[in-house]
Amino acid sequence: MLPIMLCSLDRVVETLADQWGAFAFFFVPPGIYDLVAGGRIWKTVTIKNVEVKGGKPAALTVDLNAFQASPCSRDTIDYCQAATYAVEYGPRSERKMAEIIGQAIKDDSSYWKQLWGASIRIFRQGETAPLYELKSDSKGRFQLNLEPGIYSLKMTRNGSQDVVIPDFLVPRENITKVTMHTQAPGAVFACQ
Repeated sequence: MLPIMLCSLDRVVETLADQWGAFAFFFVPPGIYDLVAGGRIWKTVTIKNVEVKGGKPAALTVDLNAFQASPCSRDTIDYCQAATYAVEYGPRSERKMAEIIGQAIKDDSSYWKQLWGASIRIFRQGETAPLYELKSDSKGRFQLNLEPGIYSLKMTRNGSQDVVIPDFLVPRENITKVTMHTQAPGAVFACQ
């Protein structure tokens, strides 16, 4: 089952595609969304500026093969990159500020460990001065509330490669969970 999300600043709604790749969203307000297919154990594919019109049901056909969406695992080439991240949107809930919950993790070839004291910097889209800067706690966790919008995040720590999340969507009505994986500088992992 492939996760499918429609994302905008106001909401993120999620469903699952069935074994034939069919999926549906119901009662979605009109607007412009990004369609994100994948996540969890799938490579992520994003199709920007999908228009949802009000009034009538609409069909949208997406050929995910064209975007090479396929299952992946820790042993595939995607996980051989120096640094990776995962973003997961929680259930809908009305809130004035968007809540971000994150964790920094260091991959030491055969195991993961929480990365305490990592510097997490949050930037407004297109800006170079950080809006916020905080440190991960003893379990690698960090948390803050933000105005909804599009940001970028950067994690740094001595002895680890930097992790950057560009164009990070922070929607109004969901708790957003971020996991940032890093490795030692120059680390080499055998990949298939």
